[in-house]
Amino acid sequence: MDGIKHLNAELDRTVLKRNAELDTLSRNLIESTEYFRTRRGQDLHDGIGQELTGIQLYSTALADQLVSELETCASLAFSLNNRARNVHDLVRRAARSLFPVQIEEVGLPPALNELAAFAEETKPVKVALHTCGNLNDIPSATALEFYRIGQETIFFILNTTNSKNISVDVGLSASILCLEITHDGNAVESLLPQSQEARLLEYRLKQIHGKLHFIKSKVTESLRFEAPFNPRLSHS
Repeated sequence: MDGIKHLNAELDRTVLKRNAELDTLSRNLIESTEYFRTRRGQDLHDGIGQELTGIQLYSTALADQLVSELETCASLAFSLNNRARNVHDLVRRAARSLFPVQIEEVGLPPALNELAAFAEETKPVKVALHTCGNLNDIPSATALEFYRIGQETIFFILNTTNSKNISVDVGLSASILCLEITHDGNAVESLLPQSQEARLLEYRLKQIHGKLHFIKSKVTESLRFEAPFNPRLSHS
């Protein structure tokens, strides 16, 4: 019996060690992903974005000069400028999806507003954002995790359902931070656990001690993410 107890104890220690190693590996993977997301977003914004800004300036100057010289090809220069502006807008939005606005400076709602606009331009869907409470009290690290949770959930819904309307509700009470995403497409409760997004969401929720709840009605499904909030810690 003592031998069996010893083996069980050894097995428990091995399991705990492996779980700790997996947690470390998951954390490193997510942090690396976040780093490369940010880097690629900055590269798009500061590199290609700046080049496109230059093209817009040159094409505008060219168009103005051609107009002053009564050249018939001035319309082509204006067309080039419009196309450059459209591409610049697409690049800027793609960059922001990778590297959201500085949450620590402007807060979570502006980042989610930008995410909603990007989703609407990517898919034929209407995304409405509603906020409640003083969201500026949320620490920037927690706000970024909630932004990524919202981003990954919204695009999982868009890519796997026929949703036409998505509602994003963010609320902060005395002790709970809540992000609820409601959609009118087919349910994702059975699809999400089998996906790569599920592992990402599980890790992000673990970082903020959060939980996910599914809420169904006759016509909608809600994914409710909750995390404890301590206002004293947020100001420490």
